[in-house]
Amino acid sequence: MKKGLVVIEFSISKDGKVQGMKLAFGSGDITLDRAAWGAIANAAPLPNLPAEFAGDSLKIRTRFYYNPDKNICRFLYNRLDDSNSPAALRLRHSLLK
Repeated sequence: MKKGLVVIEFSISKDGKVQGMKLAFGSGDITLDRAAWGAIANAAPLPNLPAEFAGDSLKIRTRFYYNPDKNICRFLYNRLDDSNSPAALRLRHSLLK
């Protein structure tokens, strides 16, 4: 089972276009890197940013964890800010399986 971390940076323009994608940190495995890249590229265009959004674009830095060790899962589990939200509780439950 392949393991790795991929970090991708990009911007979302007001009209939902994904721009300036950059591989900030590769996993060392091209198939994992391409899968993460494709997840973003294939989701485009994204919904428009809200009309109230004041900037020209929204900069995003996202991480893709592939089959992380349990220690990393526990670290992420403990870093969840809103421990009472249903989404956080579901994530915690899934990480501890």
